Amino acid sequence: MRDYIILGDSTCDLNKDLRKEYGIEYVQMKYVLDDREYAASLDWEELGVHEFYNAMREGKRITTTQVPAETFLKAFSDYVKEGKDVLYIGCSSALSGSVNTALIVAKEVMEIYKEAKIICVDALNSSFGQGIQLIMASKRRIQCIHADDLSLFINFHHFSGYDHFRIHRSGKGRGTDDIKDVLPFFH
Repeated sequence: MRDYIILGDSTCDLNKDLRKEYGIEYVQMKYVLDDREYAASLDWEELGVHEFYNAMREGKRITTTQVPAETFLKAFSDYVKEGKDVLYIGCSSALSGSVNTALIVAKEVMEIYKEAKIICVDALNSSFGQGIQLIMASKRRIQCIHADDLSLFINFHHFSGYDHFRIHRSGKGRGTDDIKDVLPFFH
């Protein structure tokens, strides 16, 4: 069994300390605020966390992009060249196209590097729920669980970290009446 990287994306809400502790890497999405594009860094290098959430409270529209194909291509290729496989656990396909893009890029990379294995898993959630899945995956990697088996495990463990405000603001809920009785869940 080859060593493998556990890879998330900007939506996993894992800070630097947690990513370091659990050996989790991530690829960045982008977001747009006031017609300016920013890297959706989990370390808030471009725009501070307080400025970001103050803009939300002020009612400013913030949109996100999926992880660009070029970002996946560089990350996947770099890890494979190091002799590592990749287990990518990405933001829910209901919220982002990142997992679908990752699948396309993974196929291209595996055609070039025949020994490589890149597994892309739809987290079916985002936020800290996705972060918990990444942490669970890391703990099982330490137990020498193969990436294939780990991807099946992740498919059966879903966590939601959304609150009603964020669901409504994201445009995923039709209105507050549709989501007022929805509670975050752990499965």
